[in-house]
Amino acid sequence: MFNFILEKVAMFLRWLSLASNGDGNVWAWILYVLICISPIIVVVVFFFTKRIMICDLLLVLLSAVMFYAMYYLINPALFISGTDMTPEFANNMLCYAIYGVLCVYIVLRMICSYNKYGDLYRLAKSVYAMLWIVLAVMLVKDGMIYYTNANSTSILGFLKYVKAETFIILNLSIIELGYRLIKLFKKYGFSDEVIRKTNSLKNFSVVSLAIMMFLELAYNMLQLPLRKHLNDLEVSYTFPVLNVVIVLVAIMITKYIIFTKEIKEENEKFI
Repeated sequence: MFNFILEKVAMFLRWLSLASNGDGNVWAWILYVLICISPIIVVVVFFFTKRIMICDLLLVLLSAVMFYAMYYLINPALFISGTDMTPEFANNMLCYAIYGVLCVYIVLRMICSYNKYGDLYRLAKSVYAMLWIVLAVMLVKDGMIYYTNANSTSILGFLKYVKAETFIILNLSIIELGYRLIKLFKKYGFSDEVIRKTNSLKNFSVVSLAIMMFLELAYNMLQLPLRKHLNDLEVSYTFPVLNVVIVLVAIMITKYIIFTKEIKEENEKFI
């Protein structure tokens, strides 16, 4: 999905540079430079608004990588010349170079921001937005792969699509409930409503984990009776580690809030 965006931008710049009049090539170079220096512009803005951090230097590296990768995305024949690479593999390689630096920067920026300002809610908001974007892109990408796949009409292809989309939707639901809980906790502290919402999050996480594990098992088990009618058998079992962690974190948060509230009530009795 992300590769699609960069590839389309490169295709547009290549088309513009090959336009019949000379102005097209000039505008293509101008847009190419503006796109590639955009990370440096962000650094300059951070500097003058006094929000710059040491991790922002990665944006300078990102700009250099973009100059290199975008040039060869626009001219893929130059990049694969003398190699056995396919154009698709070359595009993936160049796009991953850009997104690799970008992802490292985003994570480090969130950590540096939390370390500097100590604002847990700002960090939670950043993580919430990042996870929503990533999972939403995965949701769209899986849908595009399913509907453009030649085997999308097969039973197994449909089951695999349903399983993947269900995992993502449940993850998004858990993230949404968790973020709402954090906002509620910021507003009301250790109230009964917060404890009730925390228990709801814990219970939903446990049920979601059970659904995911059942779907993974059912996906494999259904292939046994349907094996004679399927021509694309695939047996695999993926343990949902991320969701186990989410459940454990939700349970620990619940216990912590309840325990802290009990201590607070005990202290108030002595006062």
